[in-house]
Amino acid sequence: MNSKAFELIKKILGTKGLALLWKWVESILQSIGEAIWDATWAVIFDAIARAEEKWDKGDWAKDKKQFVIDESLKFIENHEELGWVRKQAVKMFLSMVIDRIITELNDQIGKDWVKQAKEIEDNLDDYFDFID
Repeated sequence: MNSKAFELIKKILGTKGLALLWKWVESILQSIGEAIWDATWAVIFDAIARAEEKWDKGDWAKDKKQFVIDESLKFIENHEELGWVRKQAVKMFLSMVIDRIITELNDQIGKDWVKQAKEIEDNLDDYFDFID
């Protein structure tokens, strides 16, 4: 879905439509299993961090957001085939969630949040053997 089409859909749906989409996607993922809904969030955050890290290291990444969507969908569809309609709903949901997460991280922590997270991870590594 191209960005113009997505923006038009967001405009048409409005706040109530987005809330409805949220509940629908939540029910789709929970129908696969409660753990999938919870684990999908971890996959999203992990994929965002990996995409940002790849970009920072100069690795070619045409579209970081698409990378996160693809990784998240891959995880979900490892558990159940979504079909076209449900897959489109999940993609739209993921796209909005990713935008919101990145905006919040940038607003709250700053644009170098990946570097800050890495520094925290390195500090924790000194205290806990199981963190690599």
